[in-house]
Amino acid sequence: MPDDFSVDELDEMSQAVGDLLAASHTVVGRLAQSSGQNANDMFAIGLLIRHGPLGAGDLAQRLSITTASATVLIDRLEASGLARRERDPADRRRVRVHETPMARELNLTLWLPVIRGVDAVCRDLRGAEREAALRLVRRVTAVINSDGRAPDGVPEPSAGGPAAP
Repeated sequence: MPDDFSVDELDEMSQAVGDLLAASHTVVGRLAQSSGQNANDMFAIGLLIRHGPLGAGDLAQRLSITTASATVLIDRLEASGLARRERDPADRRRVRVHETPMARELNLTLWLPVIRGVDAVCRDLRGAEREAALRLVRRVTAVINSDGRAPDGVPEPSAGGPAAP
């Protein structure tokens, strides 16, 4: 880290986003541990639920792990009844990983209190406040997904401080 950087210099909103990311990481670890999983297993199940069946390479890429590690992860999920492998009907050479009903039920049981709490906070927002919050979350998500680079369609921050409302 550059010597001239201090977290204390960050905008209060940037610090709040950092706190949100840290809380997200913490809750994933806590929920995974409470269910006897590790965080990558929990993330993998979440990916399968949100995106549908995926190949080992797709899971590896989305989890930022090697394909060999993804294969071990899939073996572990399959052995615990949380995933199953099936041949891709469009390409019989390809195997796709599906979550099981047990994985869906476990995931929902673990995450439902968090999901409902976040949904309640989001539903409280109205009008301009809601639109501004939605824009912020989408822009921050795009920056995070692009490893810190402002992707196309996400304006670079203005020089001289926070943007006007």
